[in-house]
Amino acid sequence: MGSALRQLKKNKSPMQKFEAAYDKGYMAGAGEQKKADVEHVWNLLQSLEQIPGIGPQTAEKVRQHFLTKPNK
Repeated sequence: MGSALRQLKKNKSPMQKFEAAYDKGYMAGAGEQKKADVEHVWNLLQSLEQIPGIGPQTAEKVRQHFLTKPNK
């Protein structure tokens, strides 16, 4: 029984290889999406004064709200 179990663990099925490759690609894509999201929010925060009705004081308050970490 022990040698059969070791043999099963040793030989990976094609599905396990596929899942490993899928997970690797998914994580790479998630990292790229996170970078793009951060860049988009940063650009929005930089151009707050261009929105009608938002002045320098309000823009600074919004920036401080998004740039400070919440206390957990």
